[in-house]
Amino acid sequence: MSEITSVNRRQLWSWAWYDFANSAFPLVMVTAFYPLFFRRVVVGGDVGRQDFFWGAAVAASALVTALISPLLGAVADQSRARKRFLIFFATLSCLACGLLFFAGNGMIALAMLLFIIANASFEASIVFYDAFLPEIVPADRIGRVSGMAWALGYFGGVICLASVMPLAKKLPEAETSIAPFLVPLVVALFYFLMSLPTFFLLREPGAGAGRPIQWKAGYHELMSTLRALREPEMRPLLYFFLAYFLYMDAVDTVIAFAGAYSVSTLRFSVGESMVLLVVVNTIAAPGAFVTGRWADSFGVRRVLFGVLGLWVVVCVMSFLTESRATFWGVAVLAALGLGSVQALSRTYLSRLIPAGRTAEFFGLRAICGRFSSMFGPLTFGGLSWVFGQRYAILSLVVFFAAGMWLLRRVRAV
Repeated sequence: MSEITSVNRRQLWSWAWYDFANSAFPLVMVTAFYPLFFRRVVVGGDVGRQDFFWGAAVAASALVTALISPLLGAVADQSRARKRFLIFFATLSCLACGLLFFAGNGMIALAMLLFIIANASFEASIVFYDAFLPEIVPADRIGRVSGMAWALGYFGGVICLASVMPLAKKLPEAETSIAPFLVPLVVALFYFLMSLPTFFLLREPGAGAGRPIQWKAGYHELMSTLRALREPEMRPLLYFFLAYFLYMDAVDTVIAFAGAYSVSTLRFSVGESMVLLVVVNTIAAPGAFVTGRWADSFGVRRVLFGVLGLWVVVCVMSFLTESRATFWGVAVLAALGLGSVQALSRTYLSRLIPAGRTAEFFGLRAICGRFSSMFGPLTFGGLSWVFGQRYAILSLVVFFAAGMWLLRRVRAV
């Protein structure tokens, strides 16, 4: 078993703390609160129209991330600039998130633009954040450390969500109360202030940190990698990316529409929806931690298969469930799979990529993950408009099943 020294432990915790800081944004702004605010206050009208515009906003932000992340990842590797890119995109995300305070009734274009910048920048920061993992953690500890960081992130997200809940509950009174408009400001401040320990304490691993940005070298390295993916020895990575595209298509759609589904289809109040998501994320934390340890002990592919199977069960049960009481049970199952699938995917890729090219390959993962985030929510929004949310969620079973089938072509690690 590899040792983690006291110096490495400080590096590890300063890295993992960014999970605690950044999780406030996806939980509050992508899942719990802002979809409801955007749909009800900014867009208005019928549910199908609201879902379509929200799906379009999520899809556009995913497209931006997919287009910029691979090249920036290669440049960051060549320039040893992962920390610089992490700080830049995290700060930009916080700024755009805070400015959503000014996007009110009927201001669809402004709200979509700011959300696209905030979400795309958040996702871009994760590319450079994840790229640190295989360089600061021994290979036989990656699973548990990745799971630990995801668990820490869920606690951070829950703390931020709980702090804005009194403001968020005023959403039905948005025409007369400023309280719900303050939520993006609180999230932006939490995200930025909690990121400061990572900004100041995390060190760029390896020699050459701080050298000029190598745009040309990064571009050539990316082109070389894309050509290499066609070679036999790189096939496991290619199949992993394809599988990841499919199953994360479904997971990202669940994240983007969970709050809206509970309110529109199951008639939860805004407050009840917030409480549900607090419980889900509290359960998700130990789920991510435990499955991370299982991945180190039993193999990450085997554990990931089990988690994806759990997601199939969740989708089918969501389609069949009509009572709010039963949906709580479904939500608990979803919580166990939520952090696990993302932490396990990060672990799996960390063990497959060649040494010294982490940001580049995590940038390529962003293509798959963000195109799936673009395709999935847009598809769900369209199906919801035509058939309703219940039938739209059933379609996600296909994506999970196809992802599991492709994972059989990836070598076990």
